[in-house]
Amino acid sequence: MDAPLVLLSDVEVSAGRPVLREQQCVCDGAHCRHGQRCTGQHCFSSLTLTDGVATQHKGCLRDDQEGRDTCAMAPSSTHVVKCCQGHLCNMNVSLQASGKGDSLDTIGGGEARAREEHECVCEGSLCETLNRCRGHQCFSSLTVNAGSLLYQKGCFKVYEQSTLTCKTPPSPDQIVECCYGHLCNMNSTVQLPLSHYSVTTLAIVIAAPIIVLILLSAIAILVFRRIHQNQMERLTSRDAEYGTIDGLIASNVGDSTLADLLDHSCTSGSGSGLPFLVQRTVARQITLNECVGKGRYGKDEKSWFRETEIYNTVLLRHENILGFIASDMTSRNSSTQLWLITHYYEMGSLYDYLQISTLDALSCLRMALSIASGVSYLHVEIFGTQAKPAIAHRDLKSKNILVKKNGQCCIADLGLAVMHFQDTNELDVGNNPKVGTKRYMAPEVLDDSIQMDCFESFKRVDIWALGWCCGRSPGGLSVMV
Repeated sequence: MDAPLVLLSDVEVSAGRPVLREQQCVCDGAHCRHGQRCTGQHCFSSLTLTDGVATQHKGCLRDDQEGRDTCAMAPSSTHVVKCCQGHLCNMNVSLQASGKGDSLDTIGGGEARAREEHECVCEGSLCETLNRCRGHQCFSSLTVNAGSLLYQKGCFKVYEQSTLTCKTPPSPDQIVECCYGHLCNMNSTVQLPLSHYSVTTLAIVIAAPIIVLILLSAIAILVFRRIHQNQMERLTSRDAEYGTIDGLIASNVGDSTLADLLDHSCTSGSGSGLPFLVQRTVARQITLNECVGKGRYGKDEKSWFRETEIYNTVLLRHENILGFIASDMTSRNSSTQLWLITHYYEMGSLYDYLQISTLDALSCLRMALSIASGVSYLHVEIFGTQAKPAIAHRDLKSKNILVKKNGQCCIADLGLAVMHFQDTNELDVGNNPKVGTKRYMAPEVLDDSIQMDCFESFKRVDIWALGWCCGRSPGGLSVMV
């Protein structure tokens, strides 16, 4: 009988009811004295809301009237108690007050749960002796300090501190992760977010545009070289009659031949030929392949200057006046060359043409009429936007008259020409003291009795020379001399 009494000592009868045996319970709260365990007949878990702060307690109760009244207490909006029997039966019990009005459920729900104290894992310099702490929220953090990583775990005891810290977004130098619940941060592992731009990413961002730019530049150079080659091939194969000069090949003038420049530019401004600045660089723009003849300008610099001056200041655009393109000076083989670039007529001068050709009367009349038309155009002064002064040639002869393919002629060599401006009665003789060829000179020129201040005298000299070029034979036919 003694043995059964020992085994059933926890159910002894006291005051007419059985008494429960003592058991070990989890103890959590300020009333706990011996660690986190206590011994009693009942284990309990309670949750109390005081001034908006939820406080949770766990512990033991005796199986007396006070203990039984506590376990039988009905839940309210500010307090709830739950009792149980069994070894550590209250370890995983989590309470939440129920009810309406100002209950725990109605005070922000999550806010009330956030203000409930929890046990958290504590690691790092903030922990004093134990590896546990209690607070409203548990956290795990990782911080970069002086180039090293600092891991910490713990709890926030002040609600506002936990609210501000846990809402801080992660950065490359710090990250904080928060949680609610008993030891919820025990297995939490945090890692710093990757930098937005790593070294490799930055290298790619910098190198990619440079590589693309180099490739585009190389492609553009190849395309432009190909276009330039095609243009040069087209220029060398082109042989237009008007404005193209045999033996002169454009080398640095882009996509324009001399004929193109003449077509677009020789009628611009007050003079004829190319713009003056273009003329002054023409020697570097063309290459002389073959010399088909030489004039006297290599020895007579003043005549070259005079003809260049007249062409650049006077608009001479007539089918019976030699077309002017450009003029320039260049140094070749340690000597200065004076270039006068004009239209090219392969028939040569009238003097050379008559040496190898025989003309009929109709051809003679055609040539004589074209020469007379050219002289007349020179002698007449034109007013208006296409104005030009009156010009006397002073050196009209068969060697200064060129033959065109259509049988007409054009007058060349204005190196001794004289200009007259009727509105000011100005006579521009130039600074060249030379006179024309003696065979074609008028008598007043030969005996030096010509009136040098009268333009009509110079016109009569041209008519005399024209008569020698287009004489009359005894048979009545025109004779070209």
